[in-house]
Amino acid sequence: MMIYFKGSQYHVIPGNHDIGDYYQITDTLLQQFTDSFPSLDEMGNSFFVLRNISFVSLNAMALACDHCSMHNSMKVAVEGYKIALQQAEPDDMYMSIEENQSADRHRHSIQDSSAGPVLLTHLPLYREDESVCGSLDIPICAPWHEVEGGCIHLLELSKKSSGHYKRQNYRKNIDMLSLNTTNYLLSALKPRLVLSAHAHRFCSRLLDTGTREVTVSTFTWRNRDDPSFLLVQFYKDGSYDIQQCFLVRESVVVLLHLFQGILLFVLLVFGGHRCWKLRKSNKLHLKS
Repeated sequence: MMIYFKGSQYHVIPGNHDIGDYYQITDTLLQQFTDSFPSLDEMGNSFFVLRNISFVSLNAMALACDHCSMHNSMKVAVEGYKIALQQAEPDDMYMSIEENQSADRHRHSIQDSSAGPVLLTHLPLYREDESVCGSLDIPICAPWHEVEGGCIHLLELSKKSSGHYKRQNYRKNIDMLSLNTTNYLLSALKPRLVLSAHAHRFCSRLLDTGTREVTVSTFTWRNRDDPSFLLVQFYKDGSYDIQQCFLVRESVVVLLHLFQGILLFVLLVFGGHRCWKLRKSNKLHLKS
């Protein structure tokens, strides 16, 4: 589906909370989702172009189903996108990447602005753990947050021992795509950039093919105290900037509400007491 907000487009990518994990997907669930968003094809994929930059969004949940008919249908779709991209691009286009010193901001230089699409997928590409990420993103959490893989508790912010909180194992086709599927997508589509999600933690890594994958953190307070989103800006020369932008921390919002509640309570108590004293004083004055 494309919804326009003052010239901006809104695109949808199916995830496990939309249609279920690969072993939970049914034809009915998938059809209900794709019918709700007309820009998606029958498998939940889409292909669109913004300012001469091609974007390919794939249904990662169907890709994760290695031994079912949906996976074969996804391969047919990927091959179709591959042919469309080859017809639109010269064969000699290639991409070079310059590393940036900042862990949260990356500037990339591309030989041609139309070289390679941007691949969008809910599940990250294959990774054994988060040691491949440029910097370890350790969530800050409270007891009510639903966090997988450990976090730094709000009361233990001074204990930033990253080794204890590192999530060691990603489950194939549950937390990430398989190695075979990852290699197939990189070989078939040759993306300039891969944007993924699901892990609830920010991760930026350079793949062996020279492609950068950036995994966006969770965008909800349900999973962590410090959620964030990505702001990606593409330039005419084909380069792009990626900035991780944080929402206000939930603990700050809670403390502000508590402060406002306490302040309101104090004002009501002392204000009411003052009004009561004034009324009592007026009654005594009238009697006298």
